[in-house]
Parts: sequence; structure tokens; C-alpha cells
Amino acid sequence: MEETEEDFKRYYKKLVENIKWLCLPFKEQKEYLPDFTDRPFEVLDGYVKAFVLLPQLIDNRYLSLEATGALVRLYINVDFALCSPDFGKIPDDKMDGFKDWVKLNSLAKQALRVMNETEEKPDAFYI
Repeated sequence: MEETEEDFKRYYKKLVENIKWLCLPFKEQKEYLPDFTDRPFEVLDGYVKAFVLLPQLIDNRYLSLEATGALVRLYINVDFALCSPDFGKIPDDKMDGFKDWVKLNSLAKQALRVMNETEEKPDAFYI
């Protein structure tokens, strides 16, 4: 089945909303998830799942070269954070001070800027 323009719009929206989620302070990110989940992992996994749609968005010219670079940088740092031995050991109340998390938050904000998107609460439907 061939993808439609509506599919690409939905892919783009999913990507943007997951980046917006990464921009939020961790306390606000947690509000989108049930207590029993591994919240830091789930936040990052949301971006990883949206990033998988990047080739279709690039092929259909939804992203500039600058935006693509920002998204790849963010993805690489998400991957580094997930591989960090400290990542799973940080208590929720310390997550906003965790250096890798702070960097991800900053890179997510940068990605939104180059995509000409606003920093605001994400639409939970796309997360």
C-alpha cells in the first residue's frame, strides 16, 4: 500500500510532538505516562519510534537539511543516553539535573527551532 500525503503529515506530527515531549521538564514528561512505566526510557523510546519515520519525511521533502542534521544529532544523543550505565539508576526527582538529560532537552529545543516549530505541551495522541 502506498503512503499518502495524510500519512506524511501524520508522521511529521508524530515526530514534532515527541520532540516537544523531550523539551519538557521531566516532571511534566512524567504526566504523560502511568506510574508503573520506566518513564525516562519511555520518553526516549517515543522519539526513537518517531525517528524511524525520518526517511519517508526526507524523501517527501518535509525536512530541511538543517532540520535533518538536528534530528540525527538528537537521535545519536538519545542512543548514548540509553546506553549510559547511569541512565537507569537516576531517580525521577534527579532526572532534570542529569547531564545527559539536560543535553537531550537542549538538542530537542534546537531541533524544534530549526524546524520552525514552537515549544509547547505535546498532543498526547501522538506520543
